[in-house]
Amino acid sequence: MTDAASGWSAIISPRYLGATVTLCLGVALLAFNGFLVSTALPTAVDELGGVALLSWATTVFLVFAIMGGAGAALLKARLGARMGLIAAASVFLLGSLLAAIAGSMPELLVGRALQGLGEGIVAAICYALIPELFPSSLVPKVFGAESVVWALAAFGGPVLSGALTETLSWRAAFAVNLPVGAIFIALVLAIVPPGLREKSTGRLPIVRLLLIGAAIMAVSVGGLLSSPVLTALCLLIAGATLFAVIARDRTASTPLFPTHAFRFDDVVGAGLWVILLMPLAQAGSAVFLVYALQNIFGFGPTPRRSDRRRHGHHLVQYRHPRCKRIRGG
Repeated sequence: MTDAASGWSAIISPRYLGATVTLCLGVALLAFNGFLVSTALPTAVDELGGVALLSWATTVFLVFAIMGGAGAALLKARLGARMGLIAAASVFLLGSLLAAIAGSMPELLVGRALQGLGEGIVAAICYALIPELFPSSLVPKVFGAESVVWALAAFGGPVLSGALTETLSWRAAFAVNLPVGAIFIALVLAIVPPGLREKSTGRLPIVRLLLIGAAIMAVSVGGLLSSPVLTALCLLIAGATLFAVIARDRTASTPLFPTHAFRFDDVVGAGLWVILLMPLAQAGSAVFLVYALQNIFGFGPTPRRSDRRRHGHHLVQYRHPRCKRIRGG
């Protein structure tokens, strides 16, 4: 194979352009929605009155995305890649619609859960399709393109969400997924062959997945409780549940983790600790930084001062029960 046929330009050649755009768009839906809500949620919770549930909009999305991604291989084996993508994208579109028209925070959280479930499956199948739709010489290039998508999402997601929120509404940040998701389904019908399926390699570890999701939810519940003792109890239950899942996973026929997961004397185990602790370190700023900037320092959804602040109006902010009301202006 010539250099031109195996270079970066090959993945956007007429032969592979459709497959590249389809797979990148499928991953982009997950990537952008992971970052999209950071600048829209503060406005949404102000309108819906759900400040206490602010972190849950991110939590339920990620929990269901993890569960969907873990079950994607089984869905692909049973339905085929094409039908699996269409079904999962339809769930994502339903979640986006529910989030866009939500009249309360619980309704918004249901929409976010469906978004995460659908997109977790879509992204996993898209990654699995890379070696099936491209020759081995181009597989690293396509994975590189997917990495670029994530980098663009990290910057462009909040910017796009902020612009839509400030110029239209926070609901537009969710509604924008509807036409994009429809385009993705049309591309899947045109590009992905109908027969891409394989034998199932085992049963879906649904109990372990549910326990992992329950442990994450226990941490979120602990954050809502006013009693330090109950909060500590929730954290203890979550930690014990995760420890039990990892211990059971080591002897399971269909493991979720590598054999030496989270062992300090193994390279893979130590690497998993790094992967765990890095997002943990940035979780606080990822969830609450934008809300603090908007409600304490008077910034709008885009990086500029709120109009209410510039015009001298008092801006009533979030009030902790033990603190005085914070006012801007």
